[in-house]
Order: sequence, then C-alpha cells, then structure tokens
Amino acid sequence: METYLKTELRRINNANIVFDTIANGAFHCSDILSKSQIETSTTLNNIIQKLIKMDLVEYICPINDKSNKRKSGYRIKDLSLRFYYNYIYKNESTHNILDDDVFYDTFIKDDFENHFVPNVFEMVCKEFLIRKNRESKLNPMLLDIGTYWYDNPKEKKNGQLDVVGQTKDGFIFYECKYTNIKINDEMIKEEISQISKTNLNPVNYGFFSKRGYDIKEKNNYQLYTIDDLFE
Repeated sequence: METYLKTELRRINNANIVFDTIANGAFHCSDILSKSQIETSTTLNNIIQKLIKMDLVEYICPINDKSNKRKSGYRIKDLSLRFYYNYIYKNESTHNILDDDVFYDTFIKDDFENHFVPNVFEMVCKEFLIRKNRESKLNPMLLDIGTYWYDNPKEKKNGQLDVVGQTKDGFIFYECKYTNIKINDEMIKEEISQISKTNLNPVNYGFFSKRGYDIKEKNNYQLYTIDDLFE
C-alpha cells in the first residue's frame, strides 16, 4: 500500500481488522461483526462509514430488494487494497522470508487466476455497461444495474447474481466469463437453464467473454468480447 494510505488507515482504529474480515469472505454486517470481534455494531458502522467516505469500501445491495439489509453487505472497492488483504496481510511474515516468485506461486497464483481476476472482470464489465448506458449506446437503456437476489424454490436455495440490468420491460442477466474457452451454444443453454431455476425471468441475456464465441444461435443475446470493453 502507498505510504499515504497506510498513514490514513492508522488513524482509523480496527480498519485492518475490518479489511481482513471482508477479504476473508464476510459480507453481511452481522458476519463482519461476529468474525472481526469488534465490540458493537455502532463501532463497526462508524469504521465502515469512514472507509466508504475514503472510497475504499462500497455498500452492495440487490437492485430488486434495496431496503433489505439482510441481503446487503460490504466489499473492498479499492483493488490494490483488496489484493493486499487477500494475499499479503495475513501472510506478511512469510512474505518477508520468501523469494517473491515462490511466494506468488505458493500463496497467490491459483486463487488470483481463478477468483480474483474473474471478479475484477465482472467489475470491469459492469463499468462498461454503465459507461455505454450514459452514452445512450445500450438498447434497451438500463434504469439500474447491480446485483440481484434470487430464490430457487425448487432446490430450496437462494443467492446473488452479480451483474443484472433493469430496463422498463424487465431484467437482463449478464454472465461474465473470464476463461480461456470460447463461449459456445451449450454453455449458453446451460446458463439459461440455471437462471430459469431462479425467480429472475429475464427479458434477455448478455454475455462477456475473454476468448470470444463459437456459437451458431445468436438469437437476440447481447454478446461482448474483451476488446469491446476498451472501445
């Protein structure tokens, strides 16, 4: 982390604990409180609000149930901090006695490639949609974009879809694939089959692919490649 940021964070008691707890999977306020062992919810809320004002943490709530705090939570917004608390902070003493390449291969590589980068890819895709929407280049235009909380009554499950846009006619589900495999017809059918088990019922589907597409049935899907993100 930059020296300035380290200095600023030292002024916020227990900021390291909150970052570490979120980085290790805590999302909901109640989870962060119990796992961080911060004494009161008021104290925790004060810390989080300071971090939000610094643009280091963001509040995530589903676009289909914004007032439900049980379905909302917090995420480290600053990517350098997210990387640091995911991989360096908890292994700092080991990092100090290992070669950098060995440390990367042992503690970072697999999770970074399989989880960290794909999650960042989703963020980039979302920012792309917001940018194009502001430029009036999306049809239909989006009235909102964010996560979507779903229920799967058949399998008695619930969860969160990460990138969903809302239009005047309904929702568009976006799947962001950061893999070395081209998206094909079977993968699209499987994704649609999984979404059909939720209560989303999208009016359309969008896909972002790192490697492109190998499909015959384009239908009316919104198809984007990684090159589109930099237009």
